[in-house]
Amino acid sequence: MTQSTEAIALQVTTGPVQLTLQLHHCLDSCTDGPAVLLLHGGNTDSDTFRYPSGGLVRYLRKKFDVWLLDWRGSPRITDPYIDARPDISLLDERQHYNLDIVSAHDIPMALTEIRKAIGAKRKLSLLAHCLSGPAVCLAISRGTLKPFNLDHVVLMTLGLFCEVPWNGWLKAENFILERVIGDAHAECRGISPRRPEAWPDEMSRAYAIWPKPWLPTGDAFLERLSFLIGQPFARARLHPELLEVGYEKFFGHLHLGLYMHAAQIVRRGYVAAFDAPDVVDRSRVRRREGAKARALRDLDAQHFRELDVTLVTALQNQVWHRDSMDLMYEWLRNQGCHRVNKTVFAGYNLQELLWGRDAHKDVYPTLHRALGLEPD
Repeated sequence: MTQSTEAIALQVTTGPVQLTLQLHHCLDSCTDGPAVLLLHGGNTDSDTFRYPSGGLVRYLRKKFDVWLLDWRGSPRITDPYIDARPDISLLDERQHYNLDIVSAHDIPMALTEIRKAIGAKRKLSLLAHCLSGPAVCLAISRGTLKPFNLDHVVLMTLGLFCEVPWNGWLKAENFILERVIGDAHAECRGISPRRPEAWPDEMSRAYAIWPKPWLPTGDAFLERLSFLIGQPFARARLHPELLEVGYEKFFGHLHLGLYMHAAQIVRRGYVAAFDAPDVVDRSRVRRREGAKARALRDLDAQHFRELDVTLVTALQNQVWHRDSMDLMYEWLRNQGCHRVNKTVFAGYNLQELLWGRDAHKDVYPTLHRALGLEPD
């Protein structure tokens, strides 16, 4: 699975938060073909696209110039930052560690670097998996990505709208994360399924009383991960290589800023700015006319009409219900976005779209076509 890759460090400072993101250029890909940037989920890293046996990167590299970004949701970025114990209040920090910041800084920085390398005329596309999808959509809605002249956008499992299985909705409605910030462990900046001993008391107590039949059994790590975000895969449907290398290594801290933004999306049902008033203080929405309209300002289809958009999800997705993409599709079509397609894969869960036993036969060709070229 060896791949020749050039790593480019991107220094980003947003308020008091200073990070070094990692942009990777796959040098053994088709470096004169259309470029594509792959964006991972909220607590996984760019290697999620490299498995099994080279993964989606290997499948695309014959015809595409492949780039990957470890944005601030990656354990490569978040884990060292949290371990350094920055001298910043969490209340301040989470204002600079959410999807708004990812859409305004992380993604544009990477695209700027790629455009420098490939020039202004070569085609450039985006593929966003899981929680990076809402960040991409916010950037599109706000016109942030217009200067990069994108060609195709592929959203895997999540876009501007959100429906979750009922047990995921229950955790969001219980405001567990808000209570974490309010308890004695207010110094907690992120929660990792690999470090249960560091979980704040509110999270540990909720996990202890969570009904075990709602979680997968026989794998302590997968149980914890499924409690935190919903079950992203079934072991039995994974490619054997993921069991051999240990899928635990792909998951790390989910920063509380990103985690809380995701919970707000779940409660609201659509993406808006972090701490939008219709979620944080619902009484203000009732009292102040216009608050709802301000929360809806990111549901603007203008810039989507200029793109070829493909929505991909899984019928057995237990993190983001497939209705999330059904709603996105209907909204785009109703808003006059006619270059939009949707594919729902039966027999797949969220992460299995990349790691499933037959993903290279079932899913990868669809992604290849969605980026504008027929596979061999």
